[in-house]
Amino acid sequence: MDLGVAAGAVVVFGICACLGLADRLVSTVDEGDPDRPLAHLPYPYQQPPGGGWPTAEPAPTTPPATPARTVAPARTPSDGPGTVTVVYEVTGRGPADVEYYDANGDFVQTEGVTLPWRMRLRAHDAERVMVLATGPDRNSAIGCRITVDGRAAAEDGGRWQVTCNKGTTG
Repeated sequence: MDLGVAAGAVVVFGICACLGLADRLVSTVDEGDPDRPLAHLPYPYQQPPGGGWPTAEPAPTTPPATPARTVAPARTPSDGPGTVTVVYEVTGRGPADVEYYDANGDFVQTEGVTLPWRMRLRAHDAERVMVLATGPDRNSAIGCRITVDGRAAAEDGGRWQVTCNKGTTG
């Protein structure tokens, strides 16, 4: 065997051995020894005086639920008896979610009302009337109707969801 090739092989082997040893030393330092004190590292990595690692912040408590509506929907306007009589009706079976404008024109959302459902109120604005109803599933038959001063103002029927507002008939 040529002496130059043998010397080269020894040098290459020595370099590889040194690199392997260096890699082992680096990985040992990176992984750390759990029994080795960490005094050589700056504070965030040291165990604080008095022992024990800081505990995680306690999980935030669930915020209180939005309070339920404490004021019932207005059946007459706040500023008087109202000038028109509005009747909302929703027909069908099972529970439904119903949304409508009350006597003050405020939007009211109710969940799980028993059908058939009916709401009578006095209002000032015969144009601000609307009821939207969503049935319990996509196959449920549901209908809505609005009358203003005894006259049909809107009517709709279908599956799962209906909307009535003045001037629409389905």
